[in-house]
Amino acid sequence: KEPIETSPLRRVENPAPYFVENVRRWLQDHYGSSSLYKEGFEVRTTLDPVLQEAANHAMDTGLRSLDKRQGWRGVTGQVPDGEDPDSWEAPSWLLGHDSGMIADAVVTHVDKSGLDVRVGEYSATLQPDDFKWTEVKRPRDLAERGDLLRVRLDALDDESGVAQVTLDQEPAVEAALIAIDPATGEIRALVGGFDFERSEFDRATQAKRQTGSAFKPLVFAAALDSGWSLGDTILDEPTVFLSRRTPDPYQPENYTNTYYSTVTLRKAMEKSANIATVKLLNEIGYDAVIDTARKLGIGSELQPFPSLALGAFEISLVDLTSAYGAFANQGVLVEPHLIREVYNRDGAVVQQVEPRVHDAVSPQIAYLMNRVLEGVISDGTGRAASGLGQHIAGKTGTTDNNTDAWFVGYTRELTVGVWVGFDEPKSLGSRETGALAELPICSAFMEQVKEIQPLGEFAVP
Repeated sequence: KEPIETSPLRRVENPAPYFVENVRRWLQDHYGSSSLYKEGFEVRTTLDPVLQEAANHAMDTGLRSLDKRQGWRGVTGQVPDGEDPDSWEAPSWLLGHDSGMIADAVVTHVDKSGLDVRVGEYSATLQPDDFKWTEVKRPRDLAERGDLLRVRLDALDDESGVAQVTLDQEPAVEAALIAIDPATGEIRALVGGFDFERSEFDRATQAKRQTGSAFKPLVFAAALDSGWSLGDTILDEPTVFLSRRTPDPYQPENYTNTYYSTVTLRKAMEKSANIATVKLLNEIGYDAVIDTARKLGIGSELQPFPSLALGAFEISLVDLTSAYGAFANQGVLVEPHLIREVYNRDGAVVQQVEPRVHDAVSPQIAYLMNRVLEGVISDGTGRAASGLGQHIAGKTGTTDNNTDAWFVGYTRELTVGVWVGFDEPKSLGSRETGALAELPICSAFMEQVKEIQPLGEFAVP
C-alpha cells in the first residue's frame, strides 16, 4: 500500500581478493569446510593495507600502460537491437560513477571533430587527443553510434552533467605482484592478476612460469659458494654447448647479440650475459646450482640441462621472490606465509603460525649477492629503477620470444616480485623485456614504499 524506498547500490571494494582467497584455502586445508564456515574463526593476517593499495595502483596503472602498447582491440560491444543509444542504460551504471574509475560509455554521435559519448547521467566528448594512443586518426574509424567503449572518468561535474574522459580498454595481458618481508617471511601485499572477478587463478602463488634471467642470481650464488669471486673472469662469446643429457646442441645468444669477451662475474651479472652464465654453470656443475636453489626454497622440478642457467624451468613468483629475500636477510630463508594467528569465537588462540627458518647461503655470500644485484640497478639491466635511490637490488628476466617478463627487486626491509605475461603463453611484443614490461610496475610500487619506510643499507657480515 506504500511505495518501497530504495537506496543506491554501493560498490563494495575488496582491496585484496587474491590474498583473502589464499587465506580461505589455507583455512579449508587445515580445518575443513565445515569448521571454516561454522566455527566463527577470527584470522589475523600479515597483510599491510597501505602496501596492498600501493600494489593495486601500481598493477592497474602498469598493466594499462603496457596493454595500450599492445594496440587497440576495438569496441567492447553494441547497444542491443531496438534500444536507443540516447536512453539505454548499461547494467554497470547501477553501481554509480566516481572520478578516476573506468566505465562503459555509449557512443551517441560521431563527426569529424570527435565522438560524443554518454556514461550514465554524464555526457562527454572524445577528441583525437583522448584516443591518440590507438593510432586511429579519424573518429568514425574508431566507433559508430551505438557502440560501447571503455573510458576513464578523469573529471565529473555534477552540476552540468559533463565529464572529461579518455579512451581506455581492459588489459588482455595478466600480471602478478607479491611483497614479502624477508626478515619474517610475512606476505605484506599480493595481487594475483588484473581482475579477480575475471579470473580467480592466483598467478603469484599458483602459476609456474619460466623465469629467464631472473634465475641467474641462483647460479651466481652457487658459484660463490663453490669458491668463485665476483672478480673472477669468464669468456663471453658465441658458443655452442654440447651435453650428454641432450641429443641436440644448445646455442643460446646474448640479448641484442652483444658479447663482452673476457668479463668479470660482476659485470656478467650486471649485463645479464647469457653465454657467460651458461659457461659458469658448466664450470661449477648442475648439482651445485640445483642444491643452492633447493636451499633457497625453490621446490619446482629442475633438470641438469644447460638451459637451467637461463631459467628454462618453471618456478612460482612467490618461491623466486622468497629466494631473493634470503639475500636481503643475510642468507636466512624464512618461509613465506600470510597468517599470523587463528582464534575461535571465544577469542582463544587456535593456532599460531610458526614459519620454517633455515640458513640458505652464508651471510658473506648474501652480502656479495646484494652488492652485485645493486649493480644491476645502478649499472645494468635494471637501470630504469635507479631513480628510486640507493640500497635497492634486483634482477630482470625475460624468456624466449618475450613470453614472460620478470623483475624481483628488494631492499633490506621488503622483497617485491612482479611477473607479466599472457595466461596462454605468447609474445608480449618484440620490445617487451622485463625492464620495460614489469619493472615500471615494481618501481611504481617501491616509490610509494619509500614514503612509508626509509631504505636502509644491507647488513655487512
